[in-house]
Amino acid sequence: LAYTLGAAMSDMEGIERIWSGSGLLGSSTREMGPGSRQNTIEDYWHHWNWHKNVSQGQLLLKRLNNANKDLREQEEGFKIFEVNQQSEAAQWKEMVRAFELGQSTFNPFSLPKS
Repeated sequence: LAYTLGAAMSDMEGIERIWSGSGLLGSSTREMGPGSRQNTIEDYWHHWNWHKNVSQGQLLLKRLNNANKDLREQEEGFKIFEVNQQSEAAQWKEMVRAFELGQSTFNPFSLPKS
């Protein structure tokens, strides 16, 4: 997925953080009646969703800043590579272009098997 054109990095652990906190509700709601227990659990999930929505702007800004930093590092590294490996860099750029346009099935991002 990391090498799929247009794909983005994803936080696949998000649901784990939610479930870890909700597990504590079992002991807190054990002696409640069914209606109270359901309301308490729903309040927990509603609060989590509200908090997620309210803090989404900060999270997206943080991720954008991290992505821009990573982009600058990758561009600097490629500039150094391009200066030191001029013929290989031009050839690699052409392979990437052909791959991204669907003109080639060879994936220039895949590592050779050792």
